[in-house]
Amino acid sequence: MKTFKVQPENKRMGVTSLLLRSFMVMVAILMASVTFVACDSSDDDVKNPVEVESVTINQLAAGVELVAGGGTITLSVTIEPANATNKTVTWSSSDNTIATVNSGGVVTGLKPGTVTITATTNSGNKTAEFTLTVKPDANAEPVELTNEMINAGNVTLVSGIYLVKNDLTLNGGNNLTISPGVTIRFDKDKRLSTQVNAKIIAKGTSSLPIIFTSAQQNPAAGDWYGLWLSGTLNEFDWCVFEYGSGYQTAVYGGLLFLYETGTASVTNCVFRHSKYSGVALRGTSSRFTTFDNNTITDCGENDAEGYPIYSNDGLMNLNGLGANNTINSSKGIGINGGTVNASMTLRKYTYLIRYNNPTFNSAAVVTIEPGTVLKFDADRMIRVREGAKIIAEGTESNPITFTSARTTPERGDWERIEITESNGSAFKYCIFEYGSNTVTAVYYGMLSLDNCKASVLNCIFRHSKYTGILLYGGNSGFTAFDYNTIVDCGEEVTEAFPINAWGGGSGFTNLAVMGANNTITSTKGISIGSGRVDANMTVQKYLYTVCTDVTISNSGAGATLTILPGTKLMFAQNTRLTIGDGGRLIAEGTSSDKIIFTGTVLDRGWWHGINFTNENALSGSVLNYCDISYGGRGTVNTSNGNITCMSIRSGVVTIKNCNITHSRAWGIISHTGSFIAYPNIENNNTYSNNGPNNNSIVGNTVIGTY
Repeated sequence: MKTFKVQPENKRMGVTSLLLRSFMVMVAILMASVTFVACDSSDDDVKNPVEVESVTINQLAAGVELVAGGGTITLSVTIEPANATNKTVTWSSSDNTIATVNSGGVVTGLKPGTVTITATTNSGNKTAEFTLTVKPDANAEPVELTNEMINAGNVTLVSGIYLVKNDLTLNGGNNLTISPGVTIRFDKDKRLSTQVNAKIIAKGTSSLPIIFTSAQQNPAAGDWYGLWLSGTLNEFDWCVFEYGSGYQTAVYGGLLFLYETGTASVTNCVFRHSKYSGVALRGTSSRFTTFDNNTITDCGENDAEGYPIYSNDGLMNLNGLGANNTINSSKGIGINGGTVNASMTLRKYTYLIRYNNPTFNSAAVVTIEPGTVLKFDADRMIRVREGAKIIAEGTESNPITFTSARTTPERGDWERIEITESNGSAFKYCIFEYGSNTVTAVYYGMLSLDNCKASVLNCIFRHSKYTGILLYGGNSGFTAFDYNTIVDCGEEVTEAFPINAWGGGSGFTNLAVMGANNTITSTKGISIGSGRVDANMTVQKYLYTVCTDVTISNSGAGATLTILPGTKLMFAQNTRLTIGDGGRLIAEGTSSDKIIFTGTVLDRGWWHGINFTNENALSGSVLNYCDISYGGRGTVNTSNGNITCMSIRSGVVTIKNCNITHSRAWGIISHTGSFIAYPNIENNNTYSNNGPNNNSIVGNTVIGTY
């Protein structure tokens, strides 16, 4: 193994000074263990000696440093008791190759490193220790580092300052080890690269970091390019990277740049003052084996293409990112698309989805830590496919945020979190804001569930341009949905809603497990985009817009739709609620909390109404304390009403305590059919403004008059 070290002498020193300094170092080494003995003891001291009880090495004055190459400092001791007879001490060094100490406590620094100086009393054999760090001589003349030097097998840079004047490449099969305290300075636009099967081991210490920096007298961000590593198993510990990353774009450079197959363990390092990225990764195989306890500051802050960390191939490259880094950035970690095909944890940092859209697939479970912020550039989204899932469970004090990357955010700045045919995702204490930018509001929301189910608890959805949450397809919905807040979602767009249950013939069924404790602030309410209710379910007390026909029907097991007091359903033009084969409707409000069925526009005949039109409908439907208005679509003489009963069996429906108003045709109408049975209509209903003559219950001699 070859080693290189910087000579301690300064080229500006004369020959005489150099010889004198060398002589002094040699004398210091020879005198390292000499003991001086006091000779002024009196006869009384000899007869009754006072023993030493303790010894302490006194602290140095602030700012005093020991420099390699012959620098000196003087240590002193305090002995107790003060009247001890024999106060002499013996000084020793734990490593005489790093620093020596003479009998007077004068310590001479020889090379960078950490050393322990010990003072031992001759009386009582008491000891005290003092740890010193010998610093590199910043004024030492640097040694030029060349390709020939680093490509000589296993090479170690022992100490001192090195200068890179030309681009360096560590070829395959060579390893470069850098010792604590080494400084490597790079000339303008220079870099150190490694090939596959070459690696750099740079392990400094907290007191003797390894420094990669600019060679310019007045250094600035971007002076040099960086360390470009395609080799694996590189290691950096207690290193400082500064004033680099000057290469064109963030895609191709950072102070530390792992590309193609490059991997590295990076711990306890500082990255600062880079023009573009502090750390960059490019290539699906580039990654951190460990990245923790590092500090990144002032990296890429003044350039649109700069980030503290930039991953050109997505989140998967960051799988080794630890939880204990300090990343000071107004932009966050830059992400360019990529595929996550294995489970990983997204640590508590700020991320910017900058270019292309990340995709999670192959059953990967992506866990997002509380306090994480994901910012999205225009039109960006995350797609979840093939059984993958997101577990984003924040806390009340540390929510997870999905938001816009703009300094001044607006509705629709980004797209969505889109989950397709992949059950099991969970969102808790999350904030979704400023998203949903797809023009077709029917299909997408800030959270879009396509034929899959997810748990959503204690979340906030706000400021979406179009829909807040989309449920698309017959198998979409929630495994839990409660204690959420939805506000300012789609309020300014006709086809947009806080929640849109659309497609697959499900509608209300998509909302089967929706809890009662959500706060939904909207003038339009939850959209029911299609709707066959074929199982028992309860409609919670919210505002709904019914955009298409809804049918309650299950010829086998039966289906009952229960609507809770205080619910309001607004029906779009030409729509209806039908209780069909095997269906039942339970709409029981209270005198103070009525259930409202009305039109999205308060125009008589806007919607068809509530239809009991099947002879196989289940018995026991109830309309109690309901307000039913603006139905009866059709001409005045057609058989339509706010409530229409046709060919039903006896006992199918009871209507009581209802206000039935503003039908274009009839208030309640019963049609003939194979069964001539009529609804149970009690006398405590009220009727007004139905048909041209304020009809209430209307029939004819064929059907029967009520």
